[in-house]
Amino acid sequence: MTQILCSLCQHKTFKNNRGLQLHWQRTHQVKDNNSIQIPTSDSTRVFCKLCPKKSYNTQKGLNRHETIAHSHYNTPQVGLIPQPPEAIIEFKCLLVHMIQTKLKTSVWEVGRQLVTIPCLESQFIGVFNGYINQYSPSCGWYRCIFTGTNAYEKLGQIFGDEKWGVQEYENNQQTWVILNGSENEKTKYLEIR
Repeated sequence: MTQILCSLCQHKTFKNNRGLQLHWQRTHQVKDNNSIQIPTSDSTRVFCKLCPKKSYNTQKGLNRHETIAHSHYNTPQVGLIPQPPEAIIEFKCLLVHMIQTKLKTSVWEVGRQLVTIPCLESQFIGVFNGYINQYSPSCGWYRCIFTGTNAYEKLGQIFGDEKWGVQEYENNQQTWVILNGSENEKTKYLEIR
């Protein structure tokens, strides 16, 4: 019979991984972690926080499981400290500014653009709460997809700026965001991660 030791308190032994997992949750208070890695004699197992009986040999296996089994899970983690409304408004203005700076007049910079902004999780939730399509607890990312003919207007409402996707230059020149769409333009979408 294999005995499993707790890596934080070496005097504790357990019969199985579930016992060790419960010990970690109660004693070491790791219940807020995205996934729990339990060392065993031969490998490290990673457990899914949404279905704790499922364990995987690698983080990649857990990520694959979440993509397949929890593709519609969109509940943010518990315990986030909400940002004050002023901070959310300031972050929305920053998002609009960063999007607009990607809109250039050069022919060479036409096409898909990636806007990356480091932010607190609570800032992202403050802006896009209610529009989150998927949340990955193990990776810590959120996905928002805006679809339909009113996707542009919906983002304008969220950002509080109807011209969020327009950059104006001298001589009445403008560049603007065009959401990805099909030929019939009824399925425009924007993905925010």
